[in-house]
Amino acid sequence: MQAGVFGEREELLQEARNRLSQDAAKYIQHIYGNQEVGGTSVLYLSAIPFEALGLPPNLPTDPLPGYTHRVLSKIPNLVTVVGALLGGIWWLTKRREEVANAEQGGKPVE
Repeated sequence: MQAGVFGEREELLQEARNRLSQDAAKYIQHIYGNQEVGGTSVLYLSAIPFEALGLPPNLPTDPLPGYTHRVLSKIPNLVTVVGALLGGIWWLTKRREEVANAEQGGKPVE
């Protein structure tokens, strides 16, 4: 009964829409995977609730790579700021050692 159909995404979406319109009473009127997380490469039609199949309900419609990009795009700035902060801490520590050594009459730390 063509439970598993393979092909181009647009062709599969059209086939799913055709099945939903031809047998409206047979299927839940939703193509699972069409808009969930930006659209998936696997689409589902079902006569029972998708939750009963173990598919999570109420997924966001934003593509998941967008979330990753938003986080990863901040890393270069974070590395620069943390590097500057650690460099400043190192310089202060080194400077304190030099001042303490100079106050005790020793030669400068290199």
